[in-house]
Amino acid sequence: MKTIVVCFGLVMCVLSAATLAAGDSPTLRAVKTDTQPVIDGSLDDPSWTHAAIAKDFINVYSTEKANHQTEAYVLYDDKNLYIAYKVYEPELDNLKTEASERDGPVYGDDNVELFLDPANKDRAVASKKYFHIIVNSKGVVDDRGGGYVKGGKKSWSPNYPLQTGRGKGHWIVEMALPMKDLFQGPQMGNVWRLNFNRTR
Repeated sequence: MKTIVVCFGLVMCVLSAATLAAGDSPTLRAVKTDTQPVIDGSLDDPSWTHAAIAKDFINVYSTEKANHQTEAYVLYDDKNLYIAYKVYEPELDNLKTEASERDGPVYGDDNVELFLDPANKDRAVASKKYFHIIVNSKGVVDDRGGGYVKGGKKSWSPNYPLQTGRGKGHWIVEMALPMKDLFQGPQMGNVWRLNFNRTR
């Protein structure tokens, strides 16, 4: 299977009703949930029906709309940031899943990625300071603190619920990231920088 990287692009994720100036990056208004979604590798939990959804991923090499689409879902509450991916895939039996250990070469597999900057630094700083999580379809994770945490990539490996699953023509990733591990609480009006990626 040819490797293709697609992404939603740099997005400003707004927690609550903050207003962004004209010309800012695309905005996704995260939805605060009263009910924590069950992290079980399925999007059947009713909480996800209220989530903000990033769609229309593009091929980073051609900047055209990706042939095989992905959706990223965002919810939060006072304790966690909830992220889910629905990855449309016509060849589920051919998914590459060679990485088997945490912080292994997951980037070489079919995967989804999350780049996250809770402090909303400008682009120059954000390119050096972010959290980075890569997950393949079997739920193997490579995560790192990218400037937020000193040391090697294994210096940021918090315990958080994460599950993957499959449906007809798609695979799913769900995760609940503790706010305490992102070094910032969900204050009203916070604007975070996120980038949702998929490698196929």
